[in-house]
Amino acid sequence: MPSGRQRLLLPPSEEEQLDQARALLASAQAQIALLEEEDPRKAKEHFKKALEYYRNLEKPEGIAESLLGAFTACDLLLRVAAIRCKDLREDIEAS
Repeated sequence: MPSGRQRLLLPPSEEEQLDQARALLASAQAQIALLEEEDPRKAKEHFKKALEYYRNLEKPEGIAESLLGAFTACDLLLRVAAIRCKDLREDIEAS
């Protein structure tokens, strides 16, 4: 794999271009799952895919965005689980 300096001088290979497109697509799918579909579990999986591509491409900004997105999705999953547990506890206490 070429160093960062060599990478600046050489155009991206076809495989790098495809990985970049796949990373962008996975990131977009994650955002749609999180914001429009309100499905944090699905979003987390797409962010994980994007993270894999950005790591292979050595793109720190993409890595950071993917990690933050995955963390946000996990945080939402935990909040939903906490609310469900609270509701269940209240139902049990009421019966």
